[in-house]
Amino acid sequence: MKWFVFVLHSLLIAQLVLVGSVEMVCADDVAKPLSVTFNKDVRPILTTHCTACHGGVKQAADLSFVYADQMMHVVEPGNADDSYLIERVISDDEDDRMPPADHGRKLNDNEIEILQAWINAGAKWEEHWAYQQPQRHQAMVVDEDRWVLQPVDAFVLEKLETAGVRPAEDETPLRLLRRVCLDLTGLPPTMAMREAYLSGLNTNPERAYEEVVDTLLASPHFGERWASVWLDQVRYADSKGLGLDRRRSMWKYRDWVIDAFNQDMTYDQFTIKQMAGDLLPDASLDDQIATAVHRLTQCNDEGGTDDEEFRVAAVLDRVSTTWQAWQGTTFGCVQCHSHPYDPIRHEEFYQFVAYFNNSIDMDLASEEPLLEIPNDRKLHQKSGELQAQRDEAVERSWQSLQAVIEEIEWNVLPLSGVSSSTGTLARLEQDSCFGRQPGEACDQFVTSGTLARDTKLTLSTVLPEGMKSLSAVRLNILPFDVEKAYTDSEWGFVLSHVSAQLISARGEETTLTFREVIADEPDPIFNPQESLNPKTNRGFGAYTRIHYPRNAVFVLEDATKLSE
Repeated sequence: MKWFVFVLHSLLIAQLVLVGSVEMVCADDVAKPLSVTFNKDVRPILTTHCTACHGGVKQAADLSFVYADQMMHVVEPGNADDSYLIERVISDDEDDRMPPADHGRKLNDNEIEILQAWINAGAKWEEHWAYQQPQRHQAMVVDEDRWVLQPVDAFVLEKLETAGVRPAEDETPLRLLRRVCLDLTGLPPTMAMREAYLSGLNTNPERAYEEVVDTLLASPHFGERWASVWLDQVRYADSKGLGLDRRRSMWKYRDWVIDAFNQDMTYDQFTIKQMAGDLLPDASLDDQIATAVHRLTQCNDEGGTDDEEFRVAAVLDRVSTTWQAWQGTTFGCVQCHSHPYDPIRHEEFYQFVAYFNNSIDMDLASEEPLLEIPNDRKLHQKSGELQAQRDEAVERSWQSLQAVIEEIEWNVLPLSGVSSSTGTLARLEQDSCFGRQPGEACDQFVTSGTLARDTKLTLSTVLPEGMKSLSAVRLNILPFDVEKAYTDSEWGFVLSHVSAQLISARGEETTLTFREVIADEPDPIFNPQESLNPKTNRGFGAYTRIHYPRNAVFVLEDATKLSE
């Protein structure tokens, strides 16, 4: 077997050599183009001979033939003789000629003349055809007009005639029926559909086929068939994909896509609702469901994983998927380098990352934030309206509480003692103290390293003389580096239980009872009130505003009078 492969390989090489020799002999006989365009004539030469070294990934000598501004460094529009590009490709010096001998053959006369003609004509650059607005062309004139039923048929037939290929004859009725059923719904025709179609063929074959197509387009299976194509593109899955690969409840988004196809939703609305349905004025519940396309990223809630790492990974995935699904472009390559052939630069990938980098989801087992959706599709509108009313009420209530909190003149209490059951706490240096006014002592402490789950922190303070009562405690928690926290944060916390004791000068302890917790956001992922429940591990935490300084007010059941 090895000997056979070797002989076959040798035959192929011999054949390639033969073809190469024919090309060298016949190069002068190749018809010269009367007019030269960049995309049709020049770009293929550059792609074949140049972009491997002067493309998006590798840009030898800081030269790329993918971008117009860089290529014009070696081209003098209107003057091929003064163009460095032409000088290098026609050079007889093996050290100067492009492409180098060890990178491929030299350009033949026809290819050089194409480059010269393009430069002399002004070196007009054209974007890749994929980024040009399509233009409507006149229908081709073909010989067999009977075969042309749609305008596109003329273009197909013109190519067939050029290649000397005759179009196939019409398929048998039953096979045609089976094909159209499988194409539109993914299912074979039913016996009833088969009989109705055969019956209609006897009176009006064209009408019989149209009725089949209309029936298939109106079928709910049409949306199921074509939604599957879209769901593959946006990497839909019912599980998280990493770690234990736990189940994920995303089927409402799947149904939304099916409904969109069955309702023949326009492509602009199909796009807008998925890109920013939750940002639309008076966004409906279905509009919010559509944006779940951005929650289809892989999650890894395995112990030891870093939440911020996988949040960023999700953002990168959203950028690549959005471009691939909506633009048909493999954008993931640009995360590491400029695109080899498309005019997309490495820096542009991270411009899009900045656009998408506003998500609050982390690698939580619960996959918060979640949207409550009734199972019954008919209740979506009513449920959405009720949730909007609830959100408005929560926002108004929170704003009122915040206004009261800001009006209070809080006493800043210096900490007299701090301790931690794991890790260490250290007082910050004066220069590192956040928000410190000149002359003020720094009373901020920083944790060292990652604290273990269920770490117990104890903070002590001495109440100032003259303070007559205590009604609330305000706790401020800051990231270690406030400035970097906005762009490079890997910190987080949850206050799973908060308690307080008042100790008199005689050593008598009084347990303070908190009534409620007022967080610094109206609708956080974790319920802040759980900080008062010793039986849970939830409560006020860094989610969802993990990049910001955080504060919460713990309100006492009753104002506690302080002894003189």
